[in-house]
Amino acid sequence: MAYAAYRDDHAFSVRSPVVATQIHVLDVVVSCADACRVRRAVARCPGAGVVRCEVLLNERSSTENDAPRVRLMVRMALSSYAQVVHALLEAVPSGELGRLVSWRNHLQRCGLRYGH
Repeated sequence: MAYAAYRDDHAFSVRSPVVATQIHVLDVVVSCADACRVRRAVARCPGAGVVRCEVLLNERSSTENDAPRVRLMVRMALSSYAQVVHALLEAVPSGELGRLVSWRNHLQRCGLRYGH
């Protein structure tokens, strides 16, 4: 189960090649219980936001104590990377930071063939 909440405003338009090349997406993995804290921390960073959240199923989970985790995909301008990472580390020090990809690569990874 996953959902996407892509923003639709003129300040963040992927039609502009300049904007599309400046926006990047960072993967962050946290427990489901911490996802709200991450969303709030990211929301306080200007120009950043969570664009997708995927529940990660643990196939090897043998007990109910294994907490479900989620992958949050955070979009940001590359210039605000340090600010976003700092906010994430303050909110959830036990989170896992994943790879940082361009907006175009993120769209391709989500199934859009040409990343437009």
